[in-house]
Amino acid sequence: HDEVLTAKTLSRQKGRLEKDKVFQPSAADFDTPSAAEFDAHVNYYKVTGAEELSPHAEIERRCDKFRAMFHLHEALTELGSRQPGKNAEFQERKKQVAAACAVLLHQPTRQQYDHARDSLDAAAEVGLKKRPPDKDSMDGRKILQEFDPAE
Repeated sequence: HDEVLTAKTLSRQKGRLEKDKVFQPSAADFDTPSAAEFDAHVNYYKVTGAEELSPHAEIERRCDKFRAMFHLHEALTELGSRQPGKNAEFQERKKQVAAACAVLLHQPTRQQYDHARDSLDAAAEVGLKKRPPDKDSMDGRKILQEFDPAE
């Protein structure tokens, strides 16, 4: 398991280094306190609509778009032009995006999260445990495309 996990982590880091010129992996990332609690069974990349190897700037851009979209939604709700019945769904989406952005925008926490997900995959690959499916979460790419068709 450890050899497979190390290979997955190194492969991910190599991929990110190729796509993200400001990414500087460090062993200290794994000792740094997390900026937010995370659940390795939730795909935060799917929530933000980003690819797993997306550069930090791309994830930040997506999180900023979600913040703008949520701000607009709240303003329209206050003006009465949005259906109040959709508020629970809106609040759940907002909560998921906030969690995803908190994890993915802090390099050490993102490294720890990726490592935890890689560990689940490595355990399944060597036959230690079956990989449970990811928890149900929103598809940020679809939501951003509704907000901005150019996305």
